[in-house]
Amino acid sequence: MADATGQAAALCEVTGSNAARCCLSDGRHWIFCLYQKYAEGSLRSYEGSVRTIMEPKSGLGIQDLLEADVYKVVTLVYHWLYDDGDPFKDSLYSLHDIE
Repeated sequence: MADATGQAAALCEVTGSNAARCCLSDGRHWIFCLYQKYAEGSLRSYEGSVRTIMEPKSGLGIQDLLEADVYKVVTLVYHWLYDDGDPFKDSLYSLHDIE
């Protein structure tokens, strides 16, 4: 996680942006992150909890399982890319101050 936060900070410096989003995934486990640099100089990293996709669910056929998991991933990615709301009020993230 520290590497991803460092790369997001570097991206902000290079591009002049005050925010960068990143996603860590092995295809089964997903962590969505938002790095923000504030005008007063503070740096904050918002990290989501690990979300596991493609876990067997009892009572569902394989097709239902795949459709449900693909829907979940697409919904999360869409929300992560297009949400401009306050990260403090977003269940996708939790706050981590960077020292």
